[in-house]
Amino acid sequence: MFFGKHEEEIQLAVTSLALSNIFLGHDWLTKHNPEIDWRLGTVKFTCCPDECESSLSSEEIDKEYVRNVWMKEAAKWPPYLEEYTDVFSEELFEHLPNHQTWDHAIDLKPDFKPSDCKVYLLSPKEQEAMKEFIEENLASRCIRQSKSPMASPFFFIKKEDGSLRAIQDYRKLNEGTVKNKYPLPLINELIDKVKDVRCITKLDVHWGYYNIWIQEGDEWKAAFRTNLGLFEPMVMFFRLCNAPATFQGFMNDIF
Repeated sequence: MFFGKHEEEIQLAVTSLALSNIFLGHDWLTKHNPEIDWRLGTVKFTCCPDECESSLSSEEIDKEYVRNVWMKEAAKWPPYLEEYTDVFSEELFEHLPNHQTWDHAIDLKPDFKPSDCKVYLLSPKEQEAMKEFIEENLASRCIRQSKSPMASPFFFIKKEDGSLRAIQDYRKLNEGTVKNKYPLPLINELIDKVKDVRCITKLDVHWGYYNIWIQEGDEWKAAFRTNLGLFEPMVMFFRLCNAPATFQGFMNDIF
């Protein structure tokens, strides 16, 4: 049997299926353990047993061997980063940072009146996702149960990959919030700064907004309503109108 540059002898039952496809099952996959890239639609045979033959040239085999060794080494933690392991620790992130000067304030207009909202009907899949969302965020202290007179809607939207994104609809709250005019960076200016640069370091702040507390006493204003209860965030959630300004101030302060 030939599959690209892979070659092997395999026993097959003789049938009258003519040009029908052959389905190679779990046992075959376990034996050959191919590298499958589902996005590119490619299959590479790099872990076959000795009895398999290959039409790869010696040069191609050497390149494939070097690639596999390099990938294994690249997955290891570099020695020079040992002292910074806490920065990437999932366990440490379970504990929220201390309150800081950049805590997110929700300043309301003088004529603001708290509003109520309906509870959205959820599908069984969405109901399970909401239960998981609430349990995880209660455990990490990102939210807490609330008795707020203000309630914003909670529902889900489907992401491109089919998974669900939790949404708090803060439009009513945002209408009554005093806007923070802290300047955000100009994209064209940022591009100009790096136009002649060959290497750029990009840092993804782990759980970004969740690193910032909501200012003590303001949590009730961002409460959201579900069919499992009323909850208020302890940390800055997306879709709060001044969240980008608060986060930019946070970035400018620490960097």
